[in-house]
Amino acid sequence: MTSDDVRIGVDIGGTFTDLVTVSDGTLDVTKTSSTPVA
Repeated sequence: MTSDDVRIGVDIGGTFTDLVTVSDGTLDVTKTSSTPVA
């Protein structure tokens, strides 16, 4: 990978959506609700 490369992974589930990015050896993980607020 060059310094401009970014890898992205997304898992969209029934309750949560997970987003994972890897850039320059740094792993970032984010989780958010997939269910709209009523």
